[in-house]
Amino acid sequence: MDRLLRRASAMLELPHQHHRRDDAYSLAGRATVAHCDVLIALWDGEPARGPGGTAETVALALRHGVPVIHVQVGEQSHGRILWTGYGEFVDPDDLEALPTRAVTASELAGLVGAILGPPADTTAQADLKTYLGERERRVRTRAEYPLLLALLGVKRITRFAFRTAAYGESTRAEWGPFHDACGSGRHGVRVEMEGMEAAFAWADHLAQHFAQTYRSGNVLNFCLAGLAVLLALAGLLVPQFHFWLALGEPLAIAAFVLNTFVGGKSQWHRRWLEYRQLAERIRPMRSLKLLGAAAPPSRGVTSAKGEASWVEWYARAQWRAAGTPTGRTTDVGALFGAIVAEEIEPQIRYHRSSAHQMHRLDHRLHALGMFLFIISILSCVASVITGLIAPHFAGEHAMASVALSAGLPAVGAAIFGIRMQGDFSGTAERSLITADELSRIVHTLDAPSLRLARRLDLIEAAAATMLSELGEWRRDYQRRKLELPG
Repeated sequence: MDRLLRRASAMLELPHQHHRRDDAYSLAGRATVAHCDVLIALWDGEPARGPGGTAETVALALRHGVPVIHVQVGEQSHGRILWTGYGEFVDPDDLEALPTRAVTASELAGLVGAILGPPADTTAQADLKTYLGERERRVRTRAEYPLLLALLGVKRITRFAFRTAAYGESTRAEWGPFHDACGSGRHGVRVEMEGMEAAFAWADHLAQHFAQTYRSGNVLNFCLAGLAVLLALAGLLVPQFHFWLALGEPLAIAAFVLNTFVGGKSQWHRRWLEYRQLAERIRPMRSLKLLGAAAPPSRGVTSAKGEASWVEWYARAQWRAAGTPTGRTTDVGALFGAIVAEEIEPQIRYHRSSAHQMHRLDHRLHALGMFLFIISILSCVASVITGLIAPHFAGEHAMASVALSAGLPAVGAAIFGIRMQGDFSGTAERSLITADELSRIVHTLDAPSLRLARRLDLIEAAAATMLSELGEWRRDYQRRKLELPG
């Protein structure tokens, strides 16, 4: 044992569990599963005879999607591979029904390929290649969305809407408080965070760029659709410019058709969703690594066919590359407190702020659209009344009345199109739900009598909550591709 410890590149000493021997064994098994790609279990195959045994660790690995090489104690055999990835809709707790393979050179090669290799799907491979070939995008040429926020008084526009800081600088500023509170072995445990930070910074930078580009493309499309109608109606008011206004209408239509084509061809929508998902999968890894015995949600490979998305594969690679933490936690309570203060509470504040901003945006777009529709109705009513009272005056201004009653609903429809396509109300609701759930987790963590295993469960639950919200957000926005206004 001493010889192995001297050769080890990392050595993690888990917090001492006073008078809880079984808990200590459970924690060791949990830490092993958290940091392995394949678990080799020397096991008699018998059910667990208490917490912390080999059977419990094997069950935990299978639930996390980690393959288990089971070597039967006391038998002369090569063993077998247990893995939920060998089947579909497999219950990891039903060992009798679990699909298995013999331990052979070819099976081991296939297993390693499924774990380490990129997704087999050609589309996923192409998307991964696109991501790896991305360039830094400091200049943002599409600012329609931040301009809309500024015009509606939702958020002030800054120079960062047009030009961003270097991606590494902005992430260092964001991660700085976490490093100060948790980094550099401050609580006795050291984690290689530089790689995680760089991976997060790059994905976050690209996600921000394509989010603004996609949202601005949507805003422009609906604005151009409204403008096309206004140009057509303006010819009724200023007939001397009818030719130029008639020319402007097809140009506006051509512009939003071109904008839609470029957005679809460049895959603004997909790149935004996938890059944001990647960044948010990487973010909580820094805290989970520090705890030693915690793991990110859905860490295992789900299929032997390599059907996982490239985002999941890349995130797993970052978790693996960070390695095993080293050291011994000096104050468990202080470490959990720092993670709550610098990981979970900033997310609560972000979601509450985002919910407030999205609610204001949705409300003001709704109010503006309704105002235009009401004005249009009043214009029609005024036109009818004027026609009855002063028919000569009504005849002289008939074209203006037509333009007004038709133009305002067109602009109102464009505004409602932006509102519906953006789903700002749904985004606000999801953010509030996430913030409330995270707040409940923080409140539960404050209980002084919590066992260490329960605290780890809650931190993992916080990471799962953030990922769940992201999954719901992605599923909803998956249907909202950049399209021509209806």
